[in-house]
Amino acid sequence: MRRRSLSLLLGLSIAVSDAGAALACPSSRTDKSEVVGVDAEGNFVISYDQWRDQTGSSWSLVAYDAQGTELAVLGVDEEGLIRREGDYFPSPRAGAEPDPKAIRAKLVKAKRLHKPGTGPRIRHVKSEASCGSIEVQSKSGWVRVSDVDQLSGQYQDACTTVDVRAFDDPQVEVLFVRTRYSFGDVRVKDTLGGYEATDVIELLPKRRLRAAELALQGERRRIDGDVAGAIRKLERATRLAPELLVARSSLVRAYARTGRSWKDARARLEAPSPGDVWVGPAPNDSLLEALPSMWADAAPPEEGWVWAQWTQPRHSVL
Repeated sequence: MRRRSLSLLLGLSIAVSDAGAALACPSSRTDKSEVVGVDAEGNFVISYDQWRDQTGSSWSLVAYDAQGTELAVLGVDEEGLIRREGDYFPSPRAGAEPDPKAIRAKLVKAKRLHKPGTGPRIRHVKSEASCGSIEVQSKSGWVRVSDVDQLSGQYQDACTTVDVRAFDDPQVEVLFVRTRYSFGDVRVKDTLGGYEATDVIELLPKRRLRAAELALQGERRRIDGDVAGAIRKLERATRLAPELLVARSSLVRAYARTGRSWKDARARLEAPSPGDVWVGPAPNDSLLEALPSMWADAAPPEEGWVWAQWTQPRHSVL
């Protein structure tokens, strides 16, 4: 059974699975997931349905806590084997294959699950770099929360428009982002040429959204000359979401104007991001080349900047 949390929108990008094999032998696939509901404690359940022309279909229900950490799994894989982990879901009856619709109906009633409401406006912004980015409208304006990587391994033009819509629940610390895109002609089921249809729920940590808004506010203060206020905002942003590279760039520029040491600036530039998740844009050449003029002892690390070494696509749009 596949890994489910396509991103945890931890870094918005969709991974390419065995691209070489896909190009040599076109295949067809569909992926669909939806939020079953949220319980009174903020735990939530997502259903996953997957079909592959070469291996068949599988389904699963996955329970998460309010932070988006997996709690339990119940499902059937392509070989018809039942998988159950954790104690959130009831045990299936012996000798009977679980009925996903019946289980969902009972679960909604037993756990008193409710659907999330409408979330903030969200959009896919195309660009020449990779497949663009995902932006959410905050109170301060549109903020970049993820990058979209190559969406397919078997199509030459693997970038397409991604339809996104956000849903929210105040008890949950992630936004639910419905992500839809496709390749090939799904209508005629062209299995010789291959087709892909994706309609899944991605999980975007709300902390990243809060951090992106702080970074935008901090950059505006820096430009307006309120460097001390900018630093406060930007330091909070980098602590909340270390993966936001734009906040690091703004913070380093602000440090240079206040006489902070190169040691402080380098520590910000070199700080790791949990899971090696990064959201661009990365510090550009003009900033990196200007570092020696800002600090006499500035020098890049011999092994290169930690974010510059990230080359593998992430496993989700978010």
